[in-house]
Amino acid sequence: MARLIAQETIDEILATCDLVQLVSEYIALPKHSGSNYYGLCPFHQEKTPSFAVSNERKRYHCFGCREGGDAISFIMHMERLEFTEACEFLAKKLGLELRYKGGKVDYKKEVKARQKLLHLEAARFFYRYLHSPEGTPALNYLLKQRGLSMSTLKRYGVGASPPEHRRLSDYLLSKSFSEEEILAAGLARSGTRGLNDLFRGRVIFPVFDIKGSIIAFGGRVLGDNLPKYVNSPETDIFKKGKELYAFNFAKQSREPRVILCEGYLDVLALSEAGFDNVTAGLGTAFTLEQAKLLLRLRKEIVLCYDSDRAGQKAALSALEILEANGAEVYVCRLPKGLDPDDYIKSHGQERFKALLDKALAGLDFKLALAREAQIKADGSLDLLAYSEAACKLIAEYPNAVQQEIYAARLAKEINVSAAAVQKQIKAAEEASKKARAKDYRPQQRLEQVPQPGEISRAEEIILSALVFGQLNSEDIEVAFNQEIYQSPASRQFIQRLADELTSSDESDEDSVENFSEALRELNSAQLLYRAEDIKIADTNLAQFLSALEADDFRSLNLENSLNSEATAELNNLSTELMRNKRKNLARAAIVSDDKAERDAKLRQLQANDLAKLSREQRLKQSESQKDYFS
Repeated sequence: MARLIAQETIDEILATCDLVQLVSEYIALPKHSGSNYYGLCPFHQEKTPSFAVSNERKRYHCFGCREGGDAISFIMHMERLEFTEACEFLAKKLGLELRYKGGKVDYKKEVKARQKLLHLEAARFFYRYLHSPEGTPALNYLLKQRGLSMSTLKRYGVGASPPEHRRLSDYLLSKSFSEEEILAAGLARSGTRGLNDLFRGRVIFPVFDIKGSIIAFGGRVLGDNLPKYVNSPETDIFKKGKELYAFNFAKQSREPRVILCEGYLDVLALSEAGFDNVTAGLGTAFTLEQAKLLLRLRKEIVLCYDSDRAGQKAALSALEILEANGAEVYVCRLPKGLDPDDYIKSHGQERFKALLDKALAGLDFKLALAREAQIKADGSLDLLAYSEAACKLIAEYPNAVQQEIYAARLAKEINVSAAAVQKQIKAAEEASKKARAKDYRPQQRLEQVPQPGEISRAEEIILSALVFGQLNSEDIEVAFNQEIYQSPASRQFIQRLADELTSSDESDEDSVENFSEALRELNSAQLLYRAEDIKIADTNLAQFLSALEADDFRSLNLENSLNSEATAELNNLSTELMRNKRKNLARAAIVSDDKAERDAKLRQLQANDLAKLSREQRLKQSESQKDYFS
């Protein structure tokens, strides 16, 4: 069970914090009127100050975008933190003791804190070594060959490692860390002669988490030896697929978009050129978790990968994941043989900015790759192969207006009628549908970023009941099942609330039980804080969650009816889910050649569905349901 912060700690944080001073660390508050201070809102672009901060009321409010809250919600917005993380951030800043419900000691959390201290000491060691006489070759490499400034190196904490086998390990041992801790951190390996440092004779790039704690390192050789890069292995505090390099710096940018690159030096080169909205992967394929992280920051993403074949393939993979989750994606195509670092050195900041502004939309990038793939040996274009590939790509985008625009553009490009292209697009759509029906397999749904208007009234009632703990344990178990929700926004809300209240390493049954227990333990104020945290990323939830502020909720007088309404809607959605599952399995059975396998699947589905029905529903079902095999 994840630890829940005690209410008295929350109250103490809000009472102790000087909100004007806190906000002033992020924006200027030059205007003063009565007890209120005014500045430019950090949440939207404006020229006239409309962001008011009051120390007396301990609240802030923007009269432009209507955002408002207290110290905790402000830090959640500015630092992109969850509720618990924001409380921990402020408690540390204010020197307050952080107390949790139940007073239990979380040993796993203490181990992680110790690991972060160890990484901080290692980063200090690497940084001092870079600026020592021994580190001169590495420093010259960064300053002269890479064209970086001392301020950039300092900002990102860049360091260097000595060539000896255990210089870092000996230093950490002298700081009272044990061999076991050093090995667990992935900074050394165990050999026949003891510890062997992982990073030797390399430039070192610290990897920060979203809160600014160092959790890993990347190391690059000064020359062209292999391997060129060595990276920290995964540990208790570091999962490669869940982190992005320099994300903690990119989140501070006011730019409306974020640039995603491939490597450490690309980020540093762009930062040196004045682009502070840049981040990068960590040597692995782009993941769904990284997409979620980016979408907490911005919806508009510009991919700026290397121009070689591997870079373009990686860009295409990242594009697919980001678009599937609602991002507005553009791809910056660099000239052949160049990466962002090379291009900026050769052409300068302004040319690179112009290149970013001309970045291709996702479908345009796919079409460009499709065209290049159909260039024949003599340099001519295979029109039939290209038109077929292009129509398949256009057919993947269901927006009718978008299809018509691209159909007209393709028709002009290959010198045929728009009607002929549209006909081929429709044929591609039909072929795709038939292929899916023939080779039907349940697909794991990517978590979608919610779009306005997706949440139904039924789902609003259920989510409201969850936020205020108005469901009994049986109903909570049903509500915990994301499959019943039609809206991606609702599924994301449930998942993020579940993640907040339960431990990630629990079984599904334990998670449901602990989820239910945690909801009962939390008071409405804490639940609303968690709802507010989720609302930051899921902006379309704001409309119905805003009505759940304490005063408004009392005025709605829903306490007595909310449970019964939510229970009825849960039953309706569960029945709908069962009906959809039958349809899906029926499709799978139709195309199956193995009758025994088909019948077994259908029986299993019938058993699963009946097991989920309430006693009254089950009786009704047994009277009226037709046999699956009739």
